[in-house]
Amino acid sequence: MKYLFILDFDHLDNGLFLKDLSKNLSLSDIPNSLFLHADSAYTDRIMQTGVMRENAQIRAIKELNHRLVALFADEGLAFSALNGYQRNTVHQHADQSISIDFEYLKSLGKNTHVLLSTLISTENGPRPVKLTELIKALQIGFEFESTLVFATSLNGATVLTDDKKSRNWPSELSDIRMNATLIGPENFKTGKLII
Repeated sequence: MKYLFILDFDHLDNGLFLKDLSKNLSLSDIPNSLFLHADSAYTDRIMQTGVMRENAQIRAIKELNHRLVALFADEGLAFSALNGYQRNTVHQHADQSISIDFEYLKSLGKNTHVLLSTLISTENGPRPVKLTELIKALQIGFEFESTLVFATSLNGATVLTDDKKSRNWPSELSDIRMNATLIGPENFKTGKLII
């Protein structure tokens, strides 16, 4: 898979952004890539009904995974949706290390984009892991051409390195050191992804 797209907490609760993203993706010729997501503010709305945080996160991540694939499908985009715990694809061991079935993910990515959630398997069943932890583990096993992060406002693309953080960098990703490209809808305008 060529690119790793990061869908952060704030963007996952922005219906206009998600609709715009799916439309732009459908008009572009992006090679099969991996899209990674965690939970959104939907977790807090579930908690308001009396559900405990971890259970609310699990539910929100599962539902987001289904809703995102449906949204992309409405634009004619083929995605394989996968929660990390399914088929034990992403597993966190007792020592907190993460193992990933890269061969399985690669096989899914041959025919479609892959939408992977941060809901992984553990010895105690499925549980959410921090988005930044899974980004690090994925980057070790895949040689992505680029990691793409969506800007919090639309001021154009910026190449970020380990020690340069833009004010448009999502706060959820503030504790990770990585090279990434900050992108927005304008990066899709010509029918190609321009980075």
